[in-house]
Amino acid sequence: MTETGEVKVIGREFGKSVEAYEKGRQRYPHKIINYIDELMDYIDEDDYSESDVDKKSDALFCPGIETILDIGCGTGIATRQLAEMLTTRNTELGYDNDLAIYGCDVDPKMIEAARKHNTDKITIPYILASPQNMLFPDYMFDGVTAFSAFHWFYDNKSIEGIKRVLKRGGVFIIVHRDRNRETNGYEYEALIEEVMGTSLPDEAKMSFVNAQYHPTHIVINAGFRNTTYKKLRTSQIHSVEEEVTRMLSMSIWSATPDDVKQKALEIFEKRLRTSSFDGYVQRTLEWDIVSGRK
Repeated sequence: MTETGEVKVIGREFGKSVEAYEKGRQRYPHKIINYIDELMDYIDEDDYSESDVDKKSDALFCPGIETILDIGCGTGIATRQLAEMLTTRNTELGYDNDLAIYGCDVDPKMIEAARKHNTDKITIPYILASPQNMLFPDYMFDGVTAFSAFHWFYDNKSIEGIKRVLKRGGVFIIVHRDRNRETNGYEYEALIEEVMGTSLPDEAKMSFVNAQYHPTHIVINAGFRNTTYKKLRTSQIHSVEEEVTRMLSMSIWSATPDDVKQKALEIFEKRLRTSSFDGYVQRTLEWDIVSGRK
């Protein structure tokens, strides 16, 4: 951990794995998106002081969710799901579907891949930026989200950047997969170390990152209020081929020595096929969703 609160982690160049990322990463479960839709509901005036409620006439105060920023968006998987969520909500409420949702990421290859998913129906602006140097105006967004990404940039300057672009009363939502609660949450790391015959550097391992990462404490200490925490459990089914591709999209793969990659892949695929059912593997995933209001 640096003096600014930043965790230094090696092997994070996801752009090198963008093709595998596109093929191996699934959409987030409906259960998660539906819960986020609930969190992004109108603010209860009772939760705020009289001085705060008076600001409801001010454009800098957030009475409801109309504009969203998805930080660490990668190829835009969750960003597109949020756009679909807003479209559905606006249609049900009879509002115009002029989406105001943005994605940002520090990796140019990820941003390029995300932009390729834009269509005439849904076009999302994707911005190359870190939370520390975003050029968005102050108080621009009603909601800011971070899907499976905040553990890479929860330093103080990034948190300040998030709070700067968030309206008063706006919501910050973190979605994090808690591998510590999963039976085989770190099997990729264990396999690679088994093939290497030695340990990977701590900074390259998600087990090391997650041991230092406590999103609820971070949100509270950052001064967000009305903090919520929810655990969700979901299941995913992948083919063996998809699961292998998913491994190639992991940050740990960038830190794996080239001379052991092929052997690790062969062993991993063999084990998957042994434990699969008709060529498919089912996994139970554990999720933490943390939110706080500015």
